[in-house]
Amino acid sequence: MKKPIIALTPLVDQEQESVWMLPGYFEGISEAGGIPVMLPLIKDVDEIKEVVQRFDGFIITGGHDVDPKLYHEEKKDYCGTLCKERDVMEMVLIPEIIKQDKPMMGICRGHQIINVCLGGSLYQDLDKEYKLTDIHRQPAPYDKPSHEVKILKETPLYHLIKRESMFVNSCHHQAIKELGSKLLPMAYSPEKLVEAFYMPSCRYIVGYQWHPEMIFKKSIENQKIFKEFIKVCQ
Repeated sequence: MKKPIIALTPLVDQEQESVWMLPGYFEGISEAGGIPVMLPLIKDVDEIKEVVQRFDGFIITGGHDVDPKLYHEEKKDYCGTLCKERDVMEMVLIPEIIKQDKPMMGICRGHQIINVCLGGSLYQDLDKEYKLTDIHRQPAPYDKPSHEVKILKETPLYHLIKRESMFVNSCHHQAIKELGSKLLPMAYSPEKLVEAFYMPSCRYIVGYQWHPEMIFKKSIENQKIFKEFIKVCQ
């Protein structure tokens, strides 16, 4: 069977003026049966349309904070570093993926910017704007769980995991405040933060606030997340 080719949005090192990728993304896709390819930073609409046509699936990766202007807020002092190039690219790329009905998975920042692209908003910093009871910005190593999430019944994640909860790692200081109108939650943290969502009107669009690419080697549940994504992309 032909392996699906999966495009990943690049991580950006602004100090080094470079784009790069964490090996866990590549390994998660490869071990699940796909071929990973990191995209360049592009913003041309026609180029993005062609990219979406050519690839079988997309992962919107983690990284910088999303510019609050994209969800109609002013940037607070406690908001983190932004990356305009990624914001510009992904705010064009994500709608085109949806338009062409290609499978898409958002991870951490990816989870957040898909939500923003669909009209949702974010907490700019959880310590400042939300009352936390669990660790959401764990220290290394990142391949160990940080907290539990509750999985909603009759959601794609529940059908995949076949349990009402699972343990996840956590490396974020922002999170979804208002969920985009076309998205539905799949999992919540103990404090009722949206930890996973899906878009029922599309073939396969999901978002995860945690990092499957950092924990999948020690987590059967996160291996299943990658395998299910690759299966849908075939």
